[in-house]
Amino acid sequence: MSIDDERGRQSIRSWIEQQFDELGQKSYYQLLGIERDADERQITTAYYAMVARFHPDLYGDALLPPDVRSKLVTLYSRLVEGYRVLNEAGRRAQYGRMLERGRLRWSLEDERAPKRDVESEIENPNARRFFKLGRAALATGDGKSAIMNLKLALSCEPSSRPILEELARAEALYKHTEGGG
Repeated sequence: MSIDDERGRQSIRSWIEQQFDELGQKSYYQLLGIERDADERQITTAYYAMVARFHPDLYGDALLPPDVRSKLVTLYSRLVEGYRVLNEAGRRAQYGRMLERGRLRWSLEDERAPKRDVESEIENPNARRFFKLGRAALATGDGKSAIMNLKLALSCEPSSRPILEELARAEALYKHTEGGG
């Protein structure tokens, strides 16, 4: 798209309007154009590629009317928000649980919410150790390692709800990424 003629500028404005209109239906993964199992490098690469398209300074004040510029700033802010959530393992894991409940966006309440210390619900120290290893693997998108460690944790504490929940997430991830799902 060229900004040298009015048709090009109109095309850019229409593109911004379309992206803004779709913003409420997109997860951070969709916004950045990545899969849920993307690693940190993929997240960062996608983020910088999108910033190169949506940074408000690229278009200048004269090109965009104030209402369209405001939408572009909102798009850019959401990209930054998504990057900050997905690039930090703890937030990313919490965001994954939010997505499972149908929530697409992180909020200040999520930031301030007391974290449920699920590890303290696991009594057996070996189960807790394998649970931590499984969660770490899950956060990096390694479903196979997550399943292995969580099954080891479950063998130490068979009726643990947190272990069973994480194992279900790991199996879903593995099925989606490795199993052709």
